Amino acid sequence: MKDDIHQLNEVFKRASHDLGVTLLPGEIARLSTFIYQAMTGEGRYFHTTAHALNLCDLHDPIQSMAALFHDVVYFQVDRGFSDQVWETLKDYLLPRGKGNPVYTITGSVPGDDRGFHMVRELFGWPAGQDVALNSGTNELLSCLVMLRQLSANLTAPILLKISAYIETTIPFRPRDEKGIGPFERLQSRFIKVSHDFNLPMAEAEIEETMHGAVRFANRDVENFAGSDPAGFLETTWKLLPEAYPAIRIGCDYTYGEYRQALQGMVKFLHSIQAEHVYHDYAGIPDQQTMGMKLEQVRSNLQTSSRYIEVKLLTMAILETLAEISGGDAPVALFLGDIHNESHTQQDISNQLPRDGREMVHRDVNPSIAQLLHSGRRGLVDFTDLKTSPVALFIYERSGEKLLSQYLQQAYLMFDNRLSAEEFLLGLEPALLTNIVEACGKMASQRAGQLKSFARVIA
Repeated sequence: MKDDIHQLNEVFKRASHDLGVTLLPGEIARLSTFIYQAMTGEGRYFHTTAHALNLCDLHDPIQSMAALFHDVVYFQVDRGFSDQVWETLKDYLLPRGKGNPVYTITGSVPGDDRGFHMVRELFGWPAGQDVALNSGTNELLSCLVMLRQLSANLTAPILLKISAYIETTIPFRPRDEKGIGPFERLQSRFIKVSHDFNLPMAEAEIEETMHGAVRFANRDVENFAGSDPAGFLETTWKLLPEAYPAIRIGCDYTYGEYRQALQGMVKFLHSIQAEHVYHDYAGIPDQQTMGMKLEQVRSNLQTSSRYIEVKLLTMAILETLAEISGGDAPVALFLGDIHNESHTQQDISNQLPRDGREMVHRDVNPSIAQLLHSGRRGLVDFTDLKTSPVALFIYERSGEKLLSQYLQQAYLMFDNRLSAEEFLLGLEPALLTNIVEACGKMASQRAGQLKSFARVIA
């Protein structure tokens, strides 16, 4: 905590100085504490102060200010608003319902609240929209928080520029039916807002702002274009517990809960188009760089999707074996101590056959096999093995063609169009027998039911 607060203090101190503003030490401490508290909720694994600090740029104070505020609101992950964020936003939101209310952006903000109307128009956001259901809501509300926290110290033109940077972090936006991209649309709104609110800027100043904004937006998603798929997977894995509270640290999540999380992540990755991840504006970045980035994004999406699909199939098999032997259960039932990466304790990898390389299917992607064997880069603070011994065992003995076939059957089972037993019996008998026997050795209380099923396979 102290280190994060110290770094936040330094960023606020330097950025404000470079913007021609002197923030008193007490004000810097207040702002740093606000950011830290807003971004350290129990559900945050990726969208943390570390992520915000990583996006700061010593040579661009607008970017640094935008970086610190762009993720302070994450409604879905935080399951609402922290106390300090709600205190900042309460004048702009109308709650409907009790318990877990739906919030709507109010349409009755006074006209003299120029900051609110400036930001709303910059984002192209009509009043009366529900908060939780629309793309760009978190960014809009984060921008309003920034405005409330900094408006006493920064000029309106600077606040408008910071707002434009934050707007560009709304992810995965396509060009419209006329071929106009999100940055061209933002530029048009930026010019209109600066005119409507009497904040005149030269053409060169507007272009400089837009160039900085596109660099910032691409920096925010730079992990998508990293050269190491394991690094991209590290980030992807941090998103899992943010999106699926059941698998957060301290939770004894079940096979079914983990499978549903993996299924959702596969769907998410399949929905992303590389052209909607990285963007260019007026030659920034240049065509060659843009082409290289997009190609790497496609490669990372393909590799990561396949890796997670292998994990998904593995969880589907283990979940189904748990169901037929007594019901869904925590993943440790068959996998063993998932807190221990050394494999010196009892875990299922020690119960699987240790065949030679001749058993490895020729139809295997070496990159996928390596990721399953060596694991994702870095550690994630929720209970999940970094390496995937069972998934590797299944992948190497199935190959790509059979894996695709098994996944099709798994999805039929997920949709209740195939029974659990039909799904399992569709697997290669020797592979299934090896897994069933290993699970029986790991869970003695389920051994009888699993042995009975093993006889059906034979």
